[in-house]
Amino acid sequence: MTLATSRKMAETAAPPRKGRWTQFAISLAIGLVLWWAPVALAAVLLGSGHALVVVGLFFSKLAVVTFGGAYAVLAYMAQQAVEQHGWLSAPEMVDGLGLAETTPGPLILVLTYVGFLAAYGQSVGLLPLVGGLLGAVLVTWMTFVPCFLWIFLGAPYIEALRGRASLSAALSAITAAVVGVILNLAVWFGLHVVFATVAETRVAGLRLLVPEVATIDPVALVLAAPARADMEVYRPRHRAGEDLVALVEVALGPDGSVAIDGNTGALVMIGSTAAVAQALHGVVGPVMAEGQLHRVRA
Repeated sequence: MTLATSRKMAETAAPPRKGRWTQFAISLAIGLVLWWAPVALAAVLLGSGHALVVVGLFFSKLAVVTFGGAYAVLAYMAQQAVEQHGWLSAPEMVDGLGLAETTPGPLILVLTYVGFLAAYGQSVGLLPLVGGLLGAVLVTWMTFVPCFLWIFLGAPYIEALRGRASLSAALSAITAAVVGVILNLAVWFGLHVVFATVAETRVAGLRLLVPEVATIDPVALVLAAPARADMEVYRPRHRAGEDLVALVEVALGPDGSVAIDGNTGALVMIGSTAAVAQALHGVVGPVMAEGQLHRVRA
């Protein structure tokens, strides 16, 4: 989002609603009760050290400290669940990701799979299957309820905040950090898919994963090759889209802005009638004629 776009959003933002702080307090109280009631009940009935309580607390922390979508969450969760807590092995974690990718529903539901395995063999006083099912339900609850709480708390302030350049800059910084987190996830999963044994070493404070070459899985390596080829096909298209946006920004001038709608893929232009017409005629028109762009909103 450009600075000009932020200013325009700030100018057109609706005034804050009356009673929004009351709504904030009510939403916070109800959300906290719904969020923590299952963990509190498990602690009272089973003890504070029970596996269900430990799982509930971990995934509550996960809901608070992670940003950037399912892939950013998985990067932290996979390493903690496998390496620190030992709830499941690295191959089981890879199987869970594959299961989540190939079944309907959001990728974040892989957390339900982890919750089941975490509680399956460690729920003292419960049958393993009962403990696993309760762990799966608890993790799903602790994953989604906080998200709804953040939405209800922030909704009354979205209009007032979305036009602030400082907030946009902060979100841009978070986006950059999330890219690094997702890259870390890709490396972790990629190594554990292709190699059966991956050792960990630390050099100058850095944590490095070193695969054992003798344990390479040729089948997994062959299956990964087409995915790498798809990346090479997609990358030039992505760069072409960035180049088009840059050219349109120049044509619109300092008072205009342009973006690509993430839902429809349409090129969205904001600016004066003359500037938009110039951009359409000089930049967008030839691209549409070549069939590289199909939808424009001005």
